[in-house]
Amino acid sequence: LKSSQYFSMDWQYFCRLMRQIQSYMDKNLAGIHDLLPTHGFDDTVSKLAFATSTLARLEDFSSQINVAMKSLSSSDAVDSPQQRSAEIERIFAKYDSSMMIFARDTILRLDTAIAKLKESTETLQHLQEDWRAYVTDLDSFRNWLLQRALFSKRDRQRSSFEELNQGGERLRNLRDTFRRLSGKRLRVDPELEKLDNDYKSLLYRMCHRESSSPSLHETPEPDSSKCSRTGILADLLQTVQHIKSDVEQADIRAERRRLDPSRDEGGPYNPVHESSPASKPIIEVKTHMDP
Repeated sequence: LKSSQYFSMDWQYFCRLMRQIQSYMDKNLAGIHDLLPTHGFDDTVSKLAFATSTLARLEDFSSQINVAMKSLSSSDAVDSPQQRSAEIERIFAKYDSSMMIFARDTILRLDTAIAKLKESTETLQHLQEDWRAYVTDLDSFRNWLLQRALFSKRDRQRSSFEELNQGGERLRNLRDTFRRLSGKRLRVDPELEKLDNDYKSLLYRMCHRESSSPSLHETPEPDSSKCSRTGILADLLQTVQHIKSDVEQADIRAERRRLDPSRDEGGPYNPVHESSPASKPIIEVKTHMDP
């Protein structure tokens, strides 16, 4: 049997260990509640490293508690968390009952944190693989877009435009994957949005090139291509309408000057002359554009 001196030393060690565990958890456990969702591959790797190291430290603390308990307990076997909690309460009741609540709360907090970190670590490991696949797909699309940009300078066949048009589906899939992995809290991936802008710019150039270089033997465009050009044609139509308005106003002013030459010399305005602009037909600018 151990002497009272050895029991006293074991008890002091056990108390120091409990305080050390409490202090560590106070400093480090706040971070375990912010592990999910993750916001990218690098963020996931960092959080997984934190979760793994914290879990290892807490499990080591748990093992130290079991060892310390054996030196103070009359029971050799502690098979479950409930049995361990009950045994710790008996130890504190024997040596210092004033620390009973402190010990109970520390053990409960430790066991809860270990269980949560085990679950979070497993989730983060899966997310790390999913984010790695997302980054790979993003790089693949970037390379694909670069190749399409190079081909568009040489290939004037319609198949080039049709193939480029399929990139929209890949962008939508990438955006959906990003929102799913990030828990929909982050709606924009800067890298993905940059590729989206590059894709739209290339699509615009391809569409503008085809619309400005029609072929006499060309088959009718599919509806998907026409829809992608609607915005461009609308802008062009608005520009033409502005030009038409400017031309009409210029013709009116020219007709007035022809009927009253004194207006060019700064003479007084004669309203009688304003009723005759119809003597010269105004130039009509065709604004209808076939989509």
